[in-house]
Amino acid sequence: MVGNTFEIFIYVVFVLLEQRAFDHKLSAMFPDPPASIGCAPSSLKSACARKSYVLIKTVISLMIGAITYVTLWAVGIDFAAFLGLLAFLANYIPYLGSAIGIAFPAVIALLQNRRLGLAAVVMGVLVATHTLIGNVLNHALMGRSLNLSPLLMIVALASWGSIWGVPVCCFRSRSWS
Repeated sequence: MVGNTFEIFIYVVFVLLEQRAFDHKLSAMFPDPPASIGCAPSSLKSACARKSYVLIKTVISLMIGAITYVTLWAVGIDFAAFLGLLAFLANYIPYLGSAIGIAFPAVIALLQNRRLGLAAVVMGVLVATHTLIGNVLNHALMGRSLNLSPLLMIVALASWGSIWGVPVCCFRSRSWS
């Protein structure tokens, strides 16, 4: 009951936040309903959205690669430029890219200096960088440029979660005797 109440509260908050911009988004989506039936405008809009997505992803990846390079250069890690390039390229891979962009520099720092503290500092800075840029700046820029509604994203996630289920791990103490 508490979970459902919290979920309803979140929906209400997002509905109230979207109330001001909903009419504008609706009129922007369908300025001339009979003309929007054709295929050419939607394919042009789709191409612009893909171009915008790739541009934003490239800018975000450049930021992450540059911060990785500067961090590794500042602490004196060899191959800082290569690892910055690796972080830039790996950021295009969903989910695993950030792990690659963080793990390799931390392992290189550990192997080069044989100090766990330096590797932990490198890993901490890179985790903070990937978290802030990837989860805050990336989503803000993508949402604005692609005109994504936070309310619709939450409703879509809840709907698909209800249909397909959400993987849940239950960590219970078990007796293996």
